[in-house]
Amino acid sequence: MKKLKAFIYVFKSSISSFSYYKDILDTNFSFSIKYLAVLSLIATSIVTANIYITELPALNNFITQQKSEVIKTYPDELEITLKDKNWSINQTEPYAIKTPESLKTTDTPLPENLVVFNRNGTINDFENAKTLVLVNSTNLLIKSDNKLEVQPLEATLKDIPEGTLNKNLFTNLINEFSKVTKYLAPFFLIVTAIFVFVYFFAFRLVYLIFVAMSLWVVNMFVKPDIEFKHLYRIGLHAMTVPLILEVFLKVAGVSFNTVPWFFLLNIVLGILVMTKAMKIDD
Repeated sequence: MKKLKAFIYVFKSSISSFSYYKDILDTNFSFSIKYLAVLSLIATSIVTANIYITELPALNNFITQQKSEVIKTYPDELEITLKDKNWSINQTEPYAIKTPESLKTTDTPLPENLVVFNRNGTINDFENAKTLVLVNSTNLLIKSDNKLEVQPLEATLKDIPEGTLNKNLFTNLINEFSKVTKYLAPFFLIVTAIFVFVYFFAFRLVYLIFVAMSLWVVNMFVKPDIEFKHLYRIGLHAMTVPLILEVFLKVAGVSFNTVPWFFLLNIVLGILVMTKAMKIDD
């Protein structure tokens, strides 16, 4: 509780009291770093919670849609049998599995067929098959980056159990696999929190060097001469107001990326501290 009260006091003083900045410089440098760490944790919690609430439903809808698209890709009539490291199908060859419309985009154009089964198919048949993958009796022919890759079928099938795959089994496998998606929410939350905290804390520790350098230039024309490490700490605590505003804008979904408002506001507040709180007689 004492630490919480201390943080609240430092937080309020950093945004409302110029004279408090003199007291800050009488403390250890680690005092300011700890303050930024706690401030970053709070900002991270707010921003992460907002991202989680706004983005998770869209992520879940995307996963559900993709699951449905994958299931629809497998033809109702197709059965694929694997035995003795070989394959067979219950349909006349060549047999094509069409590329789903959802995968066809202008950015990544895909051929008409996703997979073509043709035991007698060769490299020469690939273009006519208009497919992404051609499966013949010995190889997988795969089109990748406008190049044709050949993978031995035996090596591909060695870890796949023998049996027959049909639409029902395929659907069950996808449904079982999709159960893993329940872990996506906490994973998404943890990863997001890590990246947001790095942005608010680690990135800002480096950013403050440039703030201190800018204040140092101004300090050349303002008395007294303040040490660089103190200018760094002034910039750090003066960053409280811009950081609060940034969190508010992120939650509100407002962006001013074209204007370096954060840096400019941080500098202005730092200069005010230098001219008002740090000024002493010559």
